[in-house]
Amino acid sequence: MTLTDAAGKGQLRTVKPGGQFMAMLSASNATADIHEYVAVFEVRDANGFTIFLDFTDGLLNAGQVTRIGMPMSLAETGNYTVRSFAYSAPLIAPVRGSTAFSSVFETSVSVAETSSTHQTGVFVPLYQYPDLDDLGNMWSVLASQKEEHVLVPFAATINPWSGPGTWIDPNYVEGTATLRQSGIEYILGYIPTDYARQTGGATLADIKAMMDTYRAWYPDVNGVMLDEVNSGASEIQFYAELAEYARAAGFEYVFANPGTRIDRQYIEIFDNLIVYENRVLPSVSQLQENTYFPAYDPQYFTFAVKDVRDLDAAYVDEANDYVGLLYLTDDVESLSDQNPYNTLPHYFEELLELLDPAELQIIQSPEGT
Repeated sequence: MTLTDAAGKGQLRTVKPGGQFMAMLSASNATADIHEYVAVFEVRDANGFTIFLDFTDGLLNAGQVTRIGMPMSLAETGNYTVRSFAYSAPLIAPVRGSTAFSSVFETSVSVAETSSTHQTGVFVPLYQYPDLDDLGNMWSVLASQKEEHVLVPFAATINPWSGPGTWIDPNYVEGTATLRQSGIEYILGYIPTDYARQTGGATLADIKAMMDTYRAWYPDVNGVMLDEVNSGASEIQFYAELAEYARAAGFEYVFANPGTRIDRQYIEIFDNLIVYENRVLPSVSQLQENTYFPAYDPQYFTFAVKDVRDLDAAYVDEANDYVGLLYLTDDVESLSDQNPYNTLPHYFEELLELLDPAELQIIQSPEGT
């Protein structure tokens, strides 16, 4: 279950008093028959008292996967717990969320007077082969760092073979399960779109088939990253159809990488977009231009920069006002290694500490408190 804005997009951890948001639950009908579902949503305050309880119902066709949403609004500031579960009606067939039938899904939300509803997180192109026996492997480090920085949102993109590949890799099955167990919110399956040219094995049907393959082979992949995305308005319908298909297939997060400023219509389609990818850090003015600041919430945008030798804490503090996710790495492309995303930067833990609100509280608290 995730909390999103009123349009069902993005991920929220903080909302303003009286602000509208959605609790979203993924469900699927694993049977060969049509069944009615009932999804129950509950909000409890910090003392454990139920202050909101409601349900919604509908029909699921055989094999259908859908997202079930419940609109919410909380008037009083404070910390709350949102819980949900789904079942079939009558109780004769499973209606599943991301885990076993009738499991209770739980997440938290804070209601506060704040000018921003987003917590900047980290986006990691996880383009190293998973080896969980190696504690220095990117996958192992990412899982352990998430466990240490639970308040920092994580999104990681996996890429078995320019997409899901042609066979199930058990190391990716184990690796993605480990990432989810560590608390990483979004594990994204890489899919190239060839800028909507529909050539070179990236037709509309091919891209949808890759989505289906990720769902079938890697159940812990709960989002997609569409790469090589055309940034012009002429291909908006192509990408709108892909985003709609991904959500209908049960993916919670639809992420796109044009790597540059995009036509603003794309912001209405995707949960997040990489609007800058380069070897040079974007200036604040570039970030403002590429994110249409201040017209949209920062949660819709990401930037990724390679060949950043050292971390500039002041820059990160300023830049994260404009994006929901970011990634900086000291990895570079070379003739011998053309993959700039197969190692984590030496300052990765420092980057997470800069983004972690818990670390910020410790740093800013007076001595002895």
